[in-house]
Amino acid sequence: MKRLVLFILIAVLIICSTSCRAVYPIMGTSVAITVNQGNAAPHINAALKRMREIEKLLSRFDEKSEVSRLNRGERFALSSDTINCLRLAEKAKMLTSGAFDVSYSGKLNLDGIGKGYAVEEARRVLFKRGVKSAIIDIGSSIAVLGGPYKLGIKHPRKKGVILDVFAAGGLDAVSTSGDYEQGHHIIDPRTKKPALLCQSVTVVADDAGLADGLSTGIFVLGPKKGLALVKKLNLRVLIVSADGKIIRNNI
Repeated sequence: MKRLVLFILIAVLIICSTSCRAVYPIMGTSVAITVNQGNAAPHINAALKRMREIEKLLSRFDEKSEVSRLNRGERFALSSDTINCLRLAEKAKMLTSGAFDVSYSGKLNLDGIGKGYAVEEARRVLFKRGVKSAIIDIGSSIAVLGGPYKLGIKHPRKKGVILDVFAAGGLDAVSTSGDYEQGHHIIDPRTKKPALLCQSVTVVADDAGLADGLSTGIFVLGPKKGLALVKKLNLRVLIVSADGKIIRNNI
């Protein structure tokens, strides 16, 4: 379940000696890391290094990654990152009653949660280094420090139109799943058929990895069951149903 580039950053950031924004290719897409303080480059480099470590472990396109080795049936000691990401995926599967499942195709595919996991780990690096204000944006997953920042959600059917703008701050993480960049590519693992009940789902949570998995799971569940789960978990969510209806919870 390849994730999509669904966010645009609305906040105006001052690019000067007290702020630095850098964009790097990673995980089949690109990540923009912004640190709003002096001497930002070492912090950005540390966050990027952490994300690249995770990419080497989780990429199914790298034959040397742990995911690829698992899919070949090799026996070896897993890294703590792969274990933690798999546990997070299992949590998302449990919470969504199987609507999110990284093994539904018969082999492991962590595309739907790995980017969020990497974003969350990059944020941990920045937090431990004392960074107070930052944004890590990999397109479908965003994690912030400080703020608040204004983030916009693209309209799933009107190119170039912003559907909604909301505030994210503190330790918020945001993830969106949608059907409009690559068509109906999100599969319901329970039926092995495309999920057709939503156009897009945006989730705001406190962990980017979990938000990543939940946005896909809620997309599969659809507005009715998805909203019931959202209320149970007390999440901030915006759902666009297949017929274009906007459903909100605390957003």
